[in-house]
Amino acid sequence: KERKETEPPELMTESELLGLMEAHGIGTDASMATHVETVVKRTYCSLNEDTRCLKPSPLGRAVCHALVIVDGDYGLCAPPVRASIERDCDSVARGESLKEAAVNRALRLFTRKYERFTTQAHVLPLMLAAAFAEEKDKDLAAISSKASEMWRKAMMSTAAVKLEDLKKHGGKADSDLPPLPDTVVSDWEMAKEALAALEQVGFTRQAGAEARAAQEKAEAEEPKEVAAGGGKGKGGKGKGKGK
Repeated sequence: KERKETEPPELMTESELLGLMEAHGIGTDASMATHVETVVKRTYCSLNEDTRCLKPSPLGRAVCHALVIVDGDYGLCAPPVRASIERDCDSVARGESLKEAAVNRALRLFTRKYERFTTQAHVLPLMLAAAFAEEKDKDLAAISSKASEMWRKAMMSTAAVKLEDLKKHGGKADSDLPPLPDTVVSDWEMAKEALAALEQVGFTRQAGAEARAAQEKAEAEEPKEVAAGGGKGKGGKGKGKGK
């Protein structure tokens, strides 16, 4: 039989992303207007100026996979977290709940997440190594078996989550969501493996210094926006293909 490989889904357009954000209750009209610009500037993805399609960068994929490994399918990279905060704010604005209750709930939620991330220092560098190994067609398993295992687990976990299922959890409290994944506290051996894996895909101190210098130079050469007249005046929800 002829062997066929699964094709990746088509890249999402800017307008499609903003439409999904609106459908999931993420962001306001003001914040959504600058969302794409922000993630592109942070190099989490690139934007094709002709098709308006967004392509995840290795950095963007690494961050998302790290969040899934540490914080679970319903963690920081999933819509319910931001959507639940937006709902609490709307409830306070309508006079249906107290500001203190909304703030306390947010603090409980993010304190728990912060505590998890402080014990998982090795995950993000391992995911960075995995993302750039894939980008450079390197054998990830040979570079780091731990990174390879985590990367595969994050991909399978992300693929299994459906957007419609996420909507059902948008307004629930954090305690009502599925349990967080079992994780192991970082130790020196894990940290060393992460550093070694990064070096094998080109992340050395010299490369980091050169990248920072290039970024600082680019930022210094960027034209300054004129404050008068309201800045760039972005008010729409994206360009490109419609729904």
